[in-house]
Amino acid sequence: MNPTLPLVKPSEGKVVYLTFDDGPSNRMGDLMNILDQYQAEATFFWLEPNMRRFPTEVQNAIQRGFSIGLHGVTHDVKKIYVSKDTVVSEMVTANQTLEKLAGITTHLIRTPYGSHPYMKPEYKTAVHNQGFILWDWNVDSRDWKYRDSRYVNDVIQQVENLVAKNIPPVILMHDRTETINHLPELLNYLKNQGYTFKKLEQENMPVQF
Repeated sequence: MNPTLPLVKPSEGKVVYLTFDDGPSNRMGDLMNILDQYQAEATFFWLEPNMRRFPTEVQNAIQRGFSIGLHGVTHDVKKIYVSKDTVVSEMVTANQTLEKLAGITTHLIRTPYGSHPYMKPEYKTAVHNQGFILWDWNVDSRDWKYRDSRYVNDVIQQVENLVAKNIPPVILMHDRTETINHLPELLNYLKNQGYTFKKLEQENMPVQF
């Protein structure tokens, strides 16, 4: 599995990349409906067991044109980061499940907790050699910490700081109820400020720590 297209920088300007980890969940339909309401493209980094739990949501997300990435299988530091082989194996397993459920595979991956400090140089080389493109983020919503609307203002401040420097924001959020419940507030602000929502694609130069 090798990427066939060269990596290029994302477009500059008022563009944001919304990404959601850990899904799909039983709120996936609500999440997609909100995103569609705001004409917001987005990228989902999915865990393999959750894909198996919610196969209909997997198929619907792909049919609706969202971008799909892999988040591994265990989300357990002591299991996925044992060696370069365990990292690659989790992503390959997730890709096989994605193909079985929806007939597609993806090159995009995000390792649990990001590429630092657990992704050793040889791990990064191994996933690259397998054809995967490793993505981190440059805006952390901290929605896992706040679990309420406080994440919205935090994201807005980080986005504005990056855009002022002509850096396209890649926002880390999670497929969880509290995040989804307050997402319209964030999207409404960004839409009113003239931001365009784009999804991550194979051609984009990945943000990495």
